[in-house]
Order: sequence, then structure tokens, then C-alpha cells
Amino acid sequence: MKRFLALALLVLVAVTVAGCGSPAATGPAGSTTATAGAAAGGPYAAIPIAGAHEKAAEAALPGALVVANDSAKAQKKTPIDVTDATATLVAYVVQAQVADQVALFEVRADGRAYELYKYPTPPNPKALPWQPASVSVGAFLTDATSNGEREAISAAASVVKIAKPGETPAVKVYGYTFFWIKADGTPASTVGGTPFSITVDPKGNASSWSL
Repeated sequence: MKRFLALALLVLVAVTVAGCGSPAATGPAGSTTATAGAAAGGPYAAIPIAGAHEKAAEAALPGALVVANDSAKAQKKTPIDVTDATATLVAYVVQAQVADQVALFEVRADGRAYELYKYPTPPNPKALPWQPASVSVGAFLTDATSNGEREAISAAASVVKIAKPGETPAVKVYGYTFFWIKADGTPASTVGGTPFSITVDPKGNASSWSL
């Protein structure tokens, strides 16, 4: 597994509960404080499967589920049961690069950029977790081709421009995060109670998942 994706997986397993269980806050992208309020449709609001990349990511989910469940078995954990739940695109994962540093964001259906796995906390542009660009070597990135991707890239860029004034960030789509949502609106969960999600990269690979 690529070095950066391995790091992302460790973070995902640790903080998915904190990052996905509450409604988003409102306020301008990049603000350090915001008035509490629900994102349109709540924390699991669906992003339309409209563009070619979104459709390809959705088509890759059966294989991604196999990878995630094989990983669970290898760790002696119970495979995830997504019976009677619907795979739902909930977030774009976006990478921003400035010079030799990169940062990852997730952009939800509310159109706002959050630090990866930090939803619903508004980002603090002056305290973003920048990492050396070398950690993302080998990651599959794509330019935006759909309206949703363009809006996600714009949302992340707006935060980075506050963080790095005068710089022009290179922002690309890093992945597509799906949750499996049940009829009652709640997500399928791991045995430990963590909402189950898989992020598929633009090449259709399962890049990270919760266990």
C-alpha cells in the first residue's frame, strides 16, 4: 500500500466516529469558528453520482468491499454486513499541494471543505496538517470533470489560499468516500460501532476503509 494511504488508513480507523457522527457547522469555508447548524441532509447526505469518475468509483465498490473484508478477516475482525444498506457517496477526498507540501480535505454535500476525518469541525487554515509531498508519491489523482468535483476542488482551494496567501495551490481529487446507509438513515457500522466507509481512489482501488 502506498505510504500516504497507509497513514490515512490508520487515521481513518481511529477517528471515523468523531468525524462522521454530527451535523456539519455552517460558516464561511476556512473560518475558525462557525454557528452550529445541520448540513443539507445531515452528515450522510448523498452527493449525486453524476460524473464519469463518480460512476467508476461506484462500480468499483464490490471489489473494494472484498478488499476491506479480507483485511478484516486478516485482523480477526468480523466482516462488515451491508445487507439492506445502500452505498452512498458522502464525500470527495481532495489533495492540495503548495510547493513541497500537501494536505488532504474532505468535501461533503454541504459544499464545505474539512480537514480529512475532521468533519464537522471547520478547518483552521493557519493550523492545517501539512505533510511532505513525498508521502503521496504513487497516489492516483485526477482533475475535476464533474460539477461536484469542481466544487470540491474550489472549496479546498479557498481554505488553502487563506493558509498560504499569495500561493496558487495545485488541487486534485484524491478519492470518493462511500457510506452504506440503511432505510432509517443510519450508516452500517463495524462491530465496534464505527460507521463503515470505504474511500475509492480515481483508479478504482480501495485506498482506505474503517474496520
